[in-house]
Amino acid sequence: MSDTMVILGSCGSARETYWILRESNPEMETLFVNDLPEAREKKFITVGDRQIEVVHDWDFLSFRKHRRGAFRKFICGMGDPIVKRILVHKALAAGLEPAPTLVSPNAFIRPDCSLGRGGVVHPGAYLFTNVRFGDYVTFFCARCGHDCIFGDYATCTSGCNIAGHAVVGEGVHLGLGTAVRQSLSIAPWITVGMQSSVVKDLTEPGIVAFGSPAVKVRAIDFPQSFLDTWRSDWLRELRSHD
Repeated sequence: MSDTMVILGSCGSARETYWILRESNPEMETLFVNDLPEAREKKFITVGDRQIEVVHDWDFLSFRKHRRGAFRKFICGMGDPIVKRILVHKALAAGLEPAPTLVSPNAFIRPDCSLGRGGVVHPGAYLFTNVRFGDYVTFFCARCGHDCIFGDYATCTSGCNIAGHAVVGEGVHLGLGTAVRQSLSIAPWITVGMQSSVVKDLTEPGIVAFGSPAVKVRAIDFPQSFLDTWRSDWLRELRSHD
C-alpha cells in the first residue's frame, strides 16, 4: 500500500474511511478532497487527535514538492454512487489513480474474493466465497453470500443481507437493512430503499425501488453534474435497457 492516500469526499463516511486507513497503516499520510463551493472555507477536518487537510481545487503540486509521486492514489470515501461517479471522473481527470480497494482489518473476507479498485470494505463486513466486486464499490457492515457480483460504484449499506449468486448492477445503492434473495439481478443505477426485500429481479435501471417486495416508486432524476460524466446518449441508452 502507498504511504500517502487521497480520500474522495469529506463527509461522515469519508471520516470512517480515514479510520480504516489509520488502522491499516498508522503512518499513512492522508488528504480529503471536497470541491463543493460550500466546503471551500473548511481547510482542515478533525478526526480523532489529528487534523486532515482538505483539498478543494484538485491541485496536489504543493504536497508533492518534496515527495515525488505522493498523493497519486485515491479511494472513495462517500457512499452515494452518484457522487462517487462524479468525483471519480474528476479524480481521473486530475491524474489520480484508484488504489486497491481498502479493507478493514475487522472485515471477514474469504481469500478467493476479488475486490476491485478505489472502494472500501468497512468493519463488520462478511464476504463469503467467490464474491466479485467491480471498482469503487463501498460495502459497509453487511453480509454477502457466495458467488455474488457487484458492479462499479455499487454501495451496500449496513445491515444488508445478500444471498448467493445475486448480481448487483453498476451504481446500485442498497439502503440500510435491505434483503436480496438468491440468484436475483438488480439493474444498474437502482436505489433500493431501506428495509426493503428484493424477492424478484429489478429489471428497469435508474429507478428508486422500495417495499417488501421491492417495487418501483419513481425514476431517478440524475443531476446534470452526473450526466456530464457520460456520453450524451447515456441516459437514453440506460432507459432503453428495461
